[in-house]
Amino acid sequence: MDTDAELVAIRKFSREAIVTCSLDGTVLTWNPAAERMFGYSFEEAHGRSITLIIPLHDRANEQELLDRVHRGEQSENYQTSRVDRNGRLIPVSVIFLPIKTGPLVLSEH
Repeated sequence: MDTDAELVAIRKFSREAIVTCSLDGTVLTWNPAAERMFGYSFEEAHGRSITLIIPLHDRANEQELLDRVHRGEQSENYQTSRVDRNGRLIPVSVIFLPIKTGPLVLSEH
């Protein structure tokens, strides 16, 4: 299996919500677990701002994290909350990772 197919399978079959966004916060991918967790289909979320699921009180923090990713920094795993389609707060653990185009390089430490 090639790397792209593996990543697609991980995203599709993961029980964890996996969402990717552009640097401006536009939703690019939204896996089935995200659909179940937040109540929006991929079609409803794709192309919209990630603020769709960010509580109003956390939007400044979200922008700070997006700015860090834009600088190539990775966030630490942190506990926060998101909002589902019905306005219910959902506790989540979030990691922001910059994804750079080009060859994938893995290293062991």
